[in-house]
Amino acid sequence: MILTASLEDYLEVIYRLNLAGNHSVKVSDIAKELKCQRPTVTRSIQQLVKKNYVIHPPRKDIQLTPQGETLAKQLLHRHHDILFFLEKICGLPSQQAEQDTCQIEHGFSPAASQQLHAFIEAFKQLPDSIKENLKNNMDNEIQKNQYFEAILPKQQGGWRQ
Repeated sequence: MILTASLEDYLEVIYRLNLAGNHSVKVSDIAKELKCQRPTVTRSIQQLVKKNYVIHPPRKDIQLTPQGETLAKQLLHRHHDILFFLEKICGLPSQQAEQDTCQIEHGFSPAASQQLHAFIEAFKQLPDSIKENLKNNMDNEIQKNQYFEAILPKQQGGWRQ
């Protein structure tokens, strides 16, 4: 069942809170994490309940169903892989990599996610000297390639701005 990017974010936040030791997730916890209003969270959680991803009895804590937990694990794994790629392979600063990951992750297909993960695992096996050489070559290519000249000045604002 396909979820919106927003609903995927809710599952990921619930799962992250669980991993952090918070097994009694409340609407207010999610609102704080996502910087949104509690009524918005309540409406979204109701959608996730209908889709059988979470359980939320009235005035009780929110819990992931087994189906919700499985999907949340996959979403978090995809998030970590994209973040690793942008930060460690592409060399983006951590904050920029995190922002871009949040934009990219929802458009990734399972096949693309699997291929990216396989690439990252292969990359991790390379000796550090080869990793550094690849990064230097990539940086040099970006700096001298005429095709990149047109887009480099536009990097400041982010791709949706």
